[in-house]
Formats: sequence, structure tokens, C-alpha cells
Amino acid sequence: MKCYVHNVLRIKNLMFKISSIHYEVRKALVDMGHGIGTADFNMTTGSLLIHYNPIEIHHQDILSALARGGFNRPDKTVTNDQVIHQATAFNVVAKAVSGAFIGTALQGTGLSLLTLLI
Repeated sequence: MKCYVHNVLRIKNLMFKISSIHYEVRKALVDMGHGIGTADFNMTTGSLLIHYNPIEIHHQDILSALARGGFNRPDKTVTNDQVIHQATAFNVVAKAVSGAFIGTALQGTGLSLLTLLI
């Protein structure tokens, strides 16, 4: 049995919703030479999906080329792990605050038992 592995780099940036820059982004990727398979834009989400060969090119080289072209800002770049961590931390705080608020609002009522479940 064969094992198929591919690497994908997804970059979300509101500027990718603008179709007039797609040509320049593709040109910047083509100018890199070998290693880039496909580059597909999703104008609804503002994302760019790049299939690449990690043996020929590193994802950081792709991000650097896009930064040189003005299509990526390294100082504004976050990883998927960072986004998930921030969302998880936000959810924990939001649940604690909303639970405390509901507990205070229902305190002394027949519904105060619900606060134990929340």
C-alpha cells in the first residue's frame, strides 16, 4: 500500500478577497521556482491554500516571498495553535464570567439550582 503525504499552507488575509491581487501573488510564488504545486484563493474566507513539496521548499520560504511582495506581514502572523489557544482561553474566561453573572442574577430564586449546572 502506498502512503500519500502532501503539505498545505493556508494563509488567511483579508487582501486575498481582492481578485486584482491574485495575479501578483501567483507570480511571486512562480518566481520562487520549484516546490509550489497549486495556489488556490477563496475569496469568501480571504484565504490562500498552497500545496507545496517540503523536500524542495520550506513553508517559511513561501511566507518570506509573500512578505517581500507585501502579501504577508510576519509581525501580524499567528499560527493555528496560537488561535486555538486564544480561543480556548477566551472560552474559559467567558464561561466563568457568564456563570458568575447568571449565579448572581438567579440567586435567591427557585432557578438558582440551574447555576450549579452551568
